[in-house]
Order: sequence, then structure tokens, then C-alpha cells
Amino acid sequence: MRSFRLYAGLMLAAVLLAACTQLPPAAQPAAPVPVAAAAGVSATEEANLAVVRRFYDEYAAGNANVILDVHPMTITMHYAGGAEDVPAQALADDLAAIKQANPDLHAEIHDMFASGDYVFTELTWTGTHTGDFFGVPATGKTVLHPGIVVRRLADGKIVESWEMWDDLTFLNSIGYTGSWDEIVAAGGADAQN
Repeated sequence: MRSFRLYAGLMLAAVLLAACTQLPPAAQPAAPVPVAAAAGVSATEEANLAVVRRFYDEYAAGNANVILDVHPMTITMHYAGGAEDVPAQALADDLAAIKQANPDLHAEIHDMFASGDYVFTELTWTGTHTGDFFGVPATGKTVLHPGIVVRRLADGKIVESWEMWDDLTFLNSIGYTGSWDEIVAAGGADAQN
């Protein structure tokens, strides 16, 4: 199952990369990721990077409503198994609740680059779980939620987003599940019931 998830994740990344024209240079600095134009980056790509960077910076500073500025009224969200149009206000409300439960939550950007209308980001959400998180009481633990997000922008707004998150690492970071090896050794969910 683990290798299937890895394979599926790699295939999704390959499909999304293939959907874009002109792939960017292979190596980008790990951190910090600059927004300034690099050689071969178009003005549109530079502007798209700035929009995405603005979202992460302002959200980290406590402005969950930045989502209303960088998205149209609705955004098409793609998750494993489907897609849906989500009102930007609903996203802002969810982000405000997440920020309230994790006041120091911020995105550690590992890599970010643009290709045409697309911005690719590899990141880890990091913060301290000090409040109720959608029914999960505060643990005081450090939240780690790694993922890859691909966004399509049009007219300076994020109009579409593909997201893949490592939920096992997230749940493990707040103490709600063991590591992959611990789960396998325990015999999975059926053995714990």
C-alpha cells in the first residue's frame, strides 16, 4: 500500500508537470525561495510567484482573509478522487479556524517555481497545536503537514489548486497515530479496535 501511494503521488506530479509548457530549470534553492525573477522566468511567472508568496506570508502573519484577495469568488480544488468548486469565503473561514488552533502556523517553503500559469510549491505547514482543530483538542505539539500544491493562476488570481498532503505525518506529529512502521507492526486499524 505504501509503495502504491508513493507511485500514485509520483504519477500525479508527472501528469501535472506534463500539463505545463516549458518546464523550469531542475534545481532551485531549498530555502528561502526568492520571488525575484530568475533567468528565463517571464513577467507573468514572476507575478504568479508573488501572488502565491503573498498568500503564505500574509497568512503566517495572521491574515486569513488574504485568501479573498488572491482568489476569485470560487476556486476549483482538486483532491485525490475528485474536484469541487469551493467558495473563497469558506476557505477563509477554514483558514481562520486553523490559524486560531495553531497561532504560529506558517509554511516552510522547500521549493517553489512557476511554469506558465502554474506555480508549484513543496512545503511543510509548521506550528504549535494550542487550540481545538476541527474537533481535535489542543495537544501542545508541533504540527508538521508536508505537501505539494500546484496552483493555476489567471488575471492575478489563484483559480485552481491541486493538493497532495502527507496526512500520516500530520497525525503522527500531534500524537494521533504512530509512524508507518508502528501501524504496520500493530496490524493496522483492525488490530487496534
